[in-house]
Amino acid sequence: MFLCLAAVVVAAILFRDKIPFLAAPSPSRDKTEAVSSTDTQPVHQATISNTPKALLPLVTSDTGIPASTVTLEPSLTPTKTGPVSIGGADLIAFLNNNDIWVIGVDGSNLTQITSDGAGKLDLQWSPNGERLFYISGKCIQTVRLDTKEVTQVTCFTAADFLDAFEISPDGTQVAISLNRVLYIVPFDLEAISKARTWTKLQEMKGCFTYGDQHNQAPSRGVRWSNDGKKIAVNVISVNTGVRVDLISIFDISACDSSAPQLVDSFPAARFPMTGYNTRPVIPSFDWNGETLFVLNSIYRYELGYLYAYNAGTKRGEALDPLETACCYTAARFSPDGLFLLFAFQDPGAGSNAITKLYYVSYGSLGTGTAYTPLPLPDDFFSAVNDHLDAVLRPSNK
Repeated sequence: MFLCLAAVVVAAILFRDKIPFLAAPSPSRDKTEAVSSTDTQPVHQATISNTPKALLPLVTSDTGIPASTVTLEPSLTPTKTGPVSIGGADLIAFLNNNDIWVIGVDGSNLTQITSDGAGKLDLQWSPNGERLFYISGKCIQTVRLDTKEVTQVTCFTAADFLDAFEISPDGTQVAISLNRVLYIVPFDLEAISKARTWTKLQEMKGCFTYGDQHNQAPSRGVRWSNDGKKIAVNVISVNTGVRVDLISIFDISACDSSAPQLVDSFPAARFPMTGYNTRPVIPSFDWNGETLFVLNSIYRYELGYLYAYNAGTKRGEALDPLETACCYTAARFSPDGLFLLFAFQDPGAGSNAITKLYYVSYGSLGTGTAYTPLPLPDDFFSAVNDHLDAVLRPSNK
């Protein structure tokens, strides 16, 4: 009896892996385990929220700052496993069919952020890089990158034009172009949420107002200098009875609206732009915050010939990254100023033209370098006249 029992024990030890109820449990993946980086979707697979997020009211904390910016947003600060950083940027936000999409600067993780199809313009990353601000109709809205929840900041229901909402580099001020008058006010979302008219914007006692005085040109788009002491404004001027877009640089360091200090204005007589004489419109421009600007004329839709302007030397030059002459738009400098994002269409393809996005070294332009577009599906931009409005997120956010 003892020998039989011993034999059973020995067999159990020697063959435990062969006996199901004695075998060691095999590793299994818990259903709640986070998906690893190897499980992410391929580059061309867009991730889409199945249910559109409701438009939420702006909720503020007793600190005077929206609660969502204080406690509700988890940090998206890039880590070693986060988005790739090139040129000081890690993400590109842009419009496609009136919705916001985000893609890595290396062309990875194409993701749809909104799905309402409402017209949008003037995309702008929040100071912490965790949400995007934009204009839709007469309203300023914001959408969170993680939850895709849309929040309404404020609406100017009596306005005819709402063209710009541009936050200063240090996140303390914002430039709002309302009815073609530019108001620079504190970036206080609680106060802005209550400012639904131009008089309320004036009551915020901001640093600078332009366009409400005699002979001051109406304003549209705005860009800030890196130090926040200057602004570049796309103003609507009149030349011999013809409406003309100009980029005017103002020194606002004195915060004196009664005597705006005009530093420069272009293209004007500074340099010629193909097509500008017949259609003097600047549909897109950007500033590296120091001396360099990029802008394009109009040839078809919002695309045209691309130019650079040096405010230091007061000279402009044609840029042709793909050596095709035309057609470019939505050019944007990288945060460090060393790279350039732009959209391109081949006008020879007519209605079959494919919009492509490029992110290239600015210093290599004109060297004959062959550039590769970001890997978007060929049919991704279904409308050749899409307003793209691309914007880069600084990777230190």
